[in-house]
Amino acid sequence: MGWEQDQQLQRLLTLILQKQQQTLNAVEQINISGLQASISKLASSVAAVQLDIDNKINQLQSVQAATAQDVITIGQGVALLVTTQTNDFTSLQTQLNQILKVLIPPPAVSFIATITLDPTIQGEDNIMATKRALSATGDIVVNDDGTFTVNNTFKDGDGFNTANPAGLALTYTSSDATPGPSIFTLTPSPDTSSCAGVVNQTTAQAIAASGGTLPTGLTITVAGTWTGLPSPLSQVANPPLDVAPGTANTFVAAVSEP
Repeated sequence: MGWEQDQQLQRLLTLILQKQQQTLNAVEQINISGLQASISKLASSVAAVQLDIDNKINQLQSVQAATAQDVITIGQGVALLVTTQTNDFTSLQTQLNQILKVLIPPPAVSFIATITLDPTIQGEDNIMATKRALSATGDIVVNDDGTFTVNNTFKDGDGFNTANPAGLALTYTSSDATPGPSIFTLTPSPDTSSCAGVVNQTTAQAIAASGGTLPTGLTITVAGTWTGLPSPLSQVANPPLDVAPGTANTFVAAVSEP
């Protein structure tokens, strides 16, 4: 190796030694304790932040759980309110329907026909008819002219009495009308809701004169329709009637004896 090369190698070694010295100087200038303290402080800060984050997450989870419970409670309250309102509405609707039934009677869907013998009696000769009448109800007596009335009571869908329906058209037929002639003369009222009946004296006297038997157990059939009724209805009026001798060679109607 030549002198020049030795010189270059020496300069290189000197440069390396200088760099090492600079490195050592830099390392000596570093505050290792301070750095460790800073790192420790940073670690503590990170741990505190992590703890705070964990606390916030726990609080959030608690709020979410409470909110979920509140939602359930609110839902139950709404359901109860809906049920209460539904029950109240149903009750109110029922009351309104009852009020409407009073203010606007519901349409009739059926009727009951009843025969009423006209009250008061005069004359001893009518005692037979009187006994017939009293044997049934105890308070029905027969007038000297033997008249009676067929009354009709109209019922709504719930079975309660209601007003006479619109478009009422009833007919009244005695059970002896066929072959006839009937011993009763029947005269419906103008609106046909009732009917007046009387013994036809001419027919009754003809039967008596011929030695025939006066009819008993006669019934009055009421048939007809009214507005809104799907099909005609018919009822047999109660009670059945007998024809009995009255006063002064007359004949009267009486409740039929069993």
